[in-house]
Parts: sequence; C-alpha cells; structure tokens
Amino acid sequence: MPDPVSPEDFGAIKFDLRQHRWKYRGEGNANIAISLPDQRQLIRLPKFRSCDNPGQVELWRRLSSNNSFISVVMKQILGPMFVSPPSLIYLSITDIDYLNNELDSVRPGRLI
Repeated sequence: MPDPVSPEDFGAIKFDLRQHRWKYRGEGNANIAISLPDQRQLIRLPKFRSCDNPGQVELWRRLSSNNSFISVVMKQILGPMFVSPPSLIYLSITDIDYLNNELDSVRPGRLI
C-alpha cells in the first residue's frame, strides 16, 4: 500500500476559513468561488462528490499543475496586474461542513 499523502507534500497550507471574512461569489460545474474582501483575494474551491474523488496524489498533482499553468501562462497573457501568484490551500472537514451549511441558502438549485 502506498504511503499516505498529505497536502503539505505538494506545498499546500491549511486555511482556517472561519478566521476570515468571506463572501460567496458564484460557482460553475467544477468550482465554487469565494472572496476574501479584506485580503482582496479569490479562493477557487474544486467541487467533487466523494465517489468521484481521484486518489490524493492525483488530486494534488492536478491542483499543482493548475497553479503552474496560472503562474506561467495566464500571468504572461493577462499580466501581473490581473493575475496574482496562486497558492495551494486546503480546508479541514469541519470547515467544509461549515461552508456547505453557510452556502446552502445562496447556492443555485441542484438539478436531479
């Protein structure tokens, strides 16, 4: 059995959502966007059902690859004024449950 992987192995830092003022900005099929108005930052949280969850290593590789794309490609196209270097973060299960409860009333209806 492979060794367990932690988000820190990929440079991610634990983010305590309840310690920050945040605002729901919207969502698409793959991500939920929330902003941190005091820091003037946007957090893009990938959505997936637990049954769709790829292995942890694959998930963190994909997220790390997305960050590299933003840093290398998008920053060159749009410029540093519009693209800040991204950081990998992760939320605790408690924060994810908190976020789900807080967003329940503002998220768009779910299709069955």
